[in-house]
Amino acid sequence: MRVFPIPMGATVALCKLRSETNTLGRCETTKHAKGAKIRAVKILFKEQSFRIIGACFEVYKEKGNGFLEAVYQECLAREVEEQEIPFQEKPRLRLEYKGRALKQEYEPDFVCYREIILEIKAVKQLADEH
Repeated sequence: MRVFPIPMGATVALCKLRSETNTLGRCETTKHAKGAKIRAVKILFKEQSFRIIGACFEVYKEKGNGFLEAVYQECLAREVEEQEIPFQEKPRLRLEYKGRALKQEYEPDFVCYREIILEIKAVKQLADEH
C-alpha cells in the first residue's frame, strides 16, 4: 500500500484496485516520519494520485487538524466531488483467498477513478502501522 502522509494528521493510502476481478491489487508501502529518509517511489496513476492528494491538502487548508476521521471523510467527499474526481464512498469490496470468495468484505473509505483505494486516518502522529 502506498502511504502518503498529509499534514492534517491523517494518512492517505493509495492502492491499485484490480477492476477485472473487483479484488484488491498488490501495493507497496513507504514510510515517512520526522527525521526519516525519503526514498524514491514509483507512483501508480500519477496524475490521478496528485489530484487526490491535492484534494486532501485542500481539506487540510480549510479544516486544519484535530478532528475525527468522520469529519475529514465528509469534507473529503465534498472536495473530491467539487473537483470532479470520480469516486465511491465506503464501497463494499468482495475478497478472495486462493480463488475462493471470503465471507468478509473490505470497505475502504473511498475508491477513486474505479481503481485507486483511498484510506484516511486521523492520528496525532504517524506510526509504523499507518
